[in-house]
Amino acid sequence: MCQKTNADTFQSNLGSQSYVDLNLFKKKFVIFLWILNQSLTNKKGEFIPNLTIFNMLFFCGQKET
Repeated sequence: MCQKTNADTFQSNLGSQSYVDLNLFKKKFVIFLWILNQSLTNKKGEFIPNLTIFNMLFFCGQKET
């Protein structure tokens, strides 16, 4: 995804730590950032841990994200 969009930075939640290979990002000179999604909620206001940025975009919208 980073290569297709010419991104130099990628963010992922802490829940992906067990399967992300940081060396792949380093080899491609992509900065990898861990994020802690403490403020993400669904429409009912319930906290949902370990969501991705895509979940946030779809549920919260571009402005809130």
